[in-house]
Amino acid sequence: RDGETGLLVDFPAQPAALAAAIQRLIDAPEVYRRMRRAAFDFARSQFDWQRIGERVAGLITGSLEQRG
Repeated sequence: RDGETGLLVDFPAQPAALAAAIQRLIDAPEVYRRMRRAAFDFARSQFDWQRIGERVAGLITGSLEQRG
């Protein structure tokens, strides 16, 4: 989610792009705070233990079904 939960850069191919992304966040602390909050909220919604358990159970069930 480039620009929403963080900034994507082609590193190490373009180290200047990484420097520019870091500088953007230094220059605009409100952008940094917004992205930090969005990243935190996204991580909490995608990686809570309930959801992880459901994903693992789905993988196990799928694997068992494939084995017959």
